[in-house]
Amino acid sequence: MSKGRLVAFIAEKEGVTKAEAERAVELVFNNVGPAAHAEADWRLTIPNFGAFEIKHREATQRRNPQTGENFVAPEKNVWDYDPAPAMQEFVEGLAVEDNPNRVAEV
Repeated sequence: MSKGRLVAFIAEKEGVTKAEAERAVELVFNNVGPAAHAEADWRLTIPNFGAFEIKHREATQRRNPQTGENFVAPEKNVWDYDPAPAMQEFVEGLAVEDNPNRVAEV
């Protein structure tokens, strides 16, 4: 789903204008990272949705499968997402056949 489709969905579902829905979406998405970074533990919890956490990944030895060359992937910060129980139950309740990302059987 694109941001535009999300905005249209929210506007229709909540009975607001697309401009109001877009403003709300922009406010949330533009502030998730800074909000998580502002906390001492770098964790942002959204009830019934889940928790986002900024974690540190150490440098690791890797291998390029095409060339066989070994290299070191640098250390970096990465997002970690832990779904809330309500979100996990929602996803598990969806019909497997309805998922457009499902790989078709051959």
